[in-house]
Amino acid sequence: MINLIWLVIALPLVGVLFNGLLGRRLGRGVVSIVGPLVVLAAFLVGVVAFFEFSGQGEEAITVPLWNWVTIGNLDIAINLLVDPLSLMMVLVVTGVGFLIHVYATDYMVHRDDKGHAHADPNFARFFTFLNLFVASMLVLVLGDNYLMMYVGWELVGVCSYLLIGFWYERGSEPQTPIELGPGQQPVAMAPLLSPAASGMKAFIVNR
Repeated sequence: MINLIWLVIALPLVGVLFNGLLGRRLGRGVVSIVGPLVVLAAFLVGVVAFFEFSGQGEEAITVPLWNWVTIGNLDIAINLLVDPLSLMMVLVVTGVGFLIHVYATDYMVHRDDKGHAHADPNFARFFTFLNLFVASMLVLVLGDNYLMMYVGWELVGVCSYLLIGFWYERGSEPQTPIELGPGQQPVAMAPLLSPAASGMKAFIVNR
């Protein structure tokens, strides 16, 4: 199973493609199953790999995938590094990630004044970003070189931006100025405090 450790990255990516391409058409019910299920499957692969690695008594195992660039003596390969730390992080990312996905299946359902439940119109898009977030973190913790770590790190930042600024439509921000304090003049900062400005704030924080 250690040689198949790439599955822990591939499974969430399957969720990204499925939810991104078909999720909106198939609806909330299917997305609510596929989104968490691919992360749970990745967690189970990680558990099996963890026990298999523990029984081998090795410090680290490199799982080669493919050579990306070869120029003279320079060889940049896409490999995964399996050691106790990376496997522990795989279990944390996929285990906690699965629980977050399960929680999100209800979090993304809004209830009106009469108590009727309505799924968010962009339900599938949210789980597409969430699956990509998990896959990006797994690239970061399993990458065998600085290039893969950098790619994983940047993808985590992109996913953070996409999730923090998920609700980008304007219309819910206050329409009146905000008082800064006694004796001070009101300043129109309402747009900066609205959900629609979350993407801009996320970009500032992540960069």
